[in-house]
Amino acid sequence: PVKGHCGSLYQITDQRLLKRILHRVDEVGVVYNDADLPTDWTDNSLEVNNKFIDFLYKFGSKDTPFKYLARKLLWKRKYWDTQKLRDWLDEFKPECVFLAFSDDFFIPEIALYVANRYNIPIMSCIGDDYYFNEKKSLSPLYHLYRGKYKRLIKEVFSHHGSAIYIGDKIRDKYNKEFDLSGETVYLTSDIERHPFKPINIENPRITYCGNIRLGRNTSLVDIG
Repeated sequence: PVKGHCGSLYQITDQRLLKRILHRVDEVGVVYNDADLPTDWTDNSLEVNNKFIDFLYKFGSKDTPFKYLARKLLWKRKYWDTQKLRDWLDEFKPECVFLAFSDDFFIPEIALYVANRYNIPIMSCIGDDYYFNEKKSLSPLYHLYRGKYKRLIKEVFSHHGSAIYIGDKIRDKYNKEFDLSGETVYLTSDIERHPFKPINIENPRITYCGNIRLGRNTSLVDIG
């Protein structure tokens, strides 16, 4: 990690968990203090150092039900719930869990673990529609994954707390489904809005700043 996120970070990685399973390495967590961290990433900051691990990271870059289910096994609580983590949490004494939503199991599972351990609320941050994003599929693995995932998310929202959202539409959907009172928190900027002016039809200039995953590229083509 790099400097500027928080004063103390407890990091667990897929690679360390895999080493614990395969080589019976006891410790999977590393504590970083902000003062000791670099201001930017370097080429040697990644842990990928052999062909097998490199293959697994490339395989894991594809979002498939098999990957999520396999990663769930890798992130079993008995592998990451160590005395070192518990001591770090006890020293930190958290008062709230900030949960950045994900398609994976381990992030909400760890959030629930910490929230239950200290009887503190969970504040979920939802920027994409993970729960309602159903797809038509004949794959048994997909339906196994979705069933387990949705049960987990229901458990998260049954714990006391609330949520913040990236937009009003997703806010209304989740608040209604889970009886929440979450609010929209818009992205902030100190850039002043330019006065509206009509587009030059003969020579329009349009800029898109963002990524082109999840079908955004086809939408851009349609707009073009």
